Amino acid sequence: MELTFSKMTVDTSLAQEYLKKNEALSELYSDYDANVKKNPSRHGGVFKKVLGSYNDDETQNILWRLAANLKEKSELIAQLEYHIRKIPIEDTKTQLNVLIQYVKSFVGIKKDVIDNIKSDQHFSIGDPLLNLAQVVYMMVHKQHDYIILYTTTKEPVAICHLFVTLCHQAGVLCSQALTYEGRTFLIDPVQVVEAQQSFVIVEAYRTAKEVISILQQDEPHYLSLWINGIAQINEFTQNTNAAVVWVNNIGDIRGPPLVARALHPVLQDKYHSTTIFNEKNDRIAKLVKLSQPWSKMDLDSRRDILMNVLQKYMLSDPQNLDYTHVRKSLLNLTSESFVQTGKDYTCTGLWKPAGFIALPATEWSLSLAVTLALQGNALVFYSLETPSKVPNVELLEAAGVPVVHVESCPSKPITPGLRGPTRTLQVIWTNSGTIFAN
Repeated sequence: MELTFSKMTVDTSLAQEYLKKNEALSELYSDYDANVKKNPSRHGGVFKKVLGSYNDDETQNILWRLAANLKEKSELIAQLEYHIRKIPIEDTKTQLNVLIQYVKSFVGIKKDVIDNIKSDQHFSIGDPLLNLAQVVYMMVHKQHDYIILYTTTKEPVAICHLFVTLCHQAGVLCSQALTYEGRTFLIDPVQVVEAQQSFVIVEAYRTAKEVISILQQDEPHYLSLWINGIAQINEFTQNTNAAVVWVNNIGDIRGPPLVARALHPVLQDKYHSTTIFNEKNDRIAKLVKLSQPWSKMDLDSRRDILMNVLQKYMLSDPQNLDYTHVRKSLLNLTSESFVQTGKDYTCTGLWKPAGFIALPATEWSLSLAVTLALQGNALVFYSLETPSKVPNVELLEAAGVPVVHVESCPSKPITPGLRGPTRTLQVIWTNSGTIFAN
């Protein structure tokens, strides 16, 4: 007996109507093989003066409106993804919900503790909802006067076109700057490329030591552990830097908006002083030694030490009014870790230091040093071409704070300045007691 299956009918009327109303998009999809593939060229859709012209309250209102706009258009976005890329409706809605949570996670953020970042404004659009999260991240950071997007396929164009429209409606100063044969797009399809195959690594293990070794070797971003035993859960989660950890679970995204920060990684360079500088250097060896106990301290313990150091700075230069600002920053910084529990899950968010951060000595400031150190980082200030003084850095070293100054250049060229996140968020979902591994 031959099995037959009824053809599934999915409503894409909203998507078809949207493409029909936007004639330029319809022409692109219908004429892609004939024109675009034969005349590839790179152009960019530009977000001009993104959010830099607004104060904090205006920025937060814009982000709330953008999140509301995305939610309102969720059905249209889901239909576009199915109509163009055959992505299941529910899958898109789930991913879109994470993007909306990601936008909301920046509302209310304190600008003085926001991660510093300098990055290339160009990146390719593959999965649009995943990459648009990076657009939101770059929009929030005022260093970016413009963001240029480009794509290597035609599929994301409609989603990106809709996204920039929703940004306009929310109040973001952005413009669709690309013109292709009289048609305007947010991004330009450059050429067709082979899609990268996604894969999931599945590893079996016999001992706790073995699984810890696997985690440290593979360094996954997403990790699903299937374990029976609270002790093992604690041991494994403390020995992995994975940003997302599911225990006896996978794919859970429940929790506060902040969880989207871990689910949507921002791929930026991190500079580690131990790999940039000669590890045999006495100063670097001292930094590594100081960093180990420092990173394991709780926030309040680090704060107490830094406050004592600040008191010594104030005694050495009582006329310096900047110390009041530094003291205020120390007192205001919180861990922002969280725990949310539901009927069948617990979601825990932990902020972890980025690790080792290298900065040119010319960028030394006490405020920057204590803020990064309070987050748990280790800092190395280095001289580039001419020696630069780092005032009273010995006071920090003597207190056990991992901050050193080396009067030598790195062993390989690097771009001066603070790059990459200064801390990372790890989110752990557990439902201990409900599911047990075989």
